[in-house]
Amino acid sequence: MIDSVASSTNIQPSHDVDGYSARTGATAIRDAAGNPLASTSWSFLTGPKPIVSARTPAIDAIAVGRTANVTTTLNEAVTGVSTTTYKLKNAATGALVTAVVSRNGTTNQWILNPSVTLAAKMRYTVTLTGGATAIRDAAGNPLTTTAWSFTTGT
Repeated sequence: MIDSVASSTNIQPSHDVDGYSARTGATAIRDAAGNPLASTSWSFLTGPKPIVSARTPAIDAIAVGRTANVTTTLNEAVTGVSTTTYKLKNAATGALVTAVVSRNGTTNQWILNPSVTLAAKMRYTVTLTGGATAIRDAAGNPLTTTAWSFTTGT
């Protein structure tokens, strides 16, 4: 349904969609004098973005086990989770902790398993990076980049 008001047009789809592609043509839209609008096209996404619904360790947790995995559960299925988009860093030095990233079966839970024992009484930062080529849902809606920290025990 198209509802034209003054010099703008509001397009309301008749059903739910996750993404749109729009195009105007030189003969499709004209001003009152008959001059055509220049052809143009664009795409955009709609719908909710994926969000983190659970995580361990918790935000600002203390005395976390030095061999513990980091887990993150998202509210929907996503793609783009890898060692470049799910990272663990030493907060004091900025050094990246080598880790293996995997999915827990067919769930929406992702596991970051550090390849080394973490240092004692050290603060670490977990970062999940969202974006068009990073963590996103099937419709392409990107996760908002999320970070939190925790401190290991002895």
